[in-house]
Amino acid sequence: MTQPTFYVVAQYALRPKDRMKTFDPEYMQHGDNYQYDEMFNIVTKIRDKDLHKYGVILDLNNKKIIKNTFNNKKTYPEILQYFTDNYSDRFASMLSEYIQDVKDIISTTASSPDEK
Repeated sequence: MTQPTFYVVAQYALRPKDRMKTFDPEYMQHGDNYQYDEMFNIVTKIRDKDLHKYGVILDLNNKKIIKNTFNNKKTYPEILQYFTDNYSDRFASMLSEYIQDVKDIISTTASSPDEK
């Protein structure tokens, strides 16, 4: 049996900070007036619809970025480090459902120097 490929997928939703002020047509044109909600998961398959749905898709096994529309100047190690730093508890609990090899993939990537 071959080892499955694991992906980190992230979806972003833009929402107003104060929804009571959205009646003003110029309110959402100012960056200070909105924020992003971030939702992420670890999956073993990427479907065609996922390529449209998610803003960030990382291939953990091959250590590469499949898609990054949120911040395209970041490298694979930087993006992975962001998720492990900001969501360490959730990231660890998701990985605990999978095999030990995935934890090894994450630990070697997070500790390796930046790849471009």
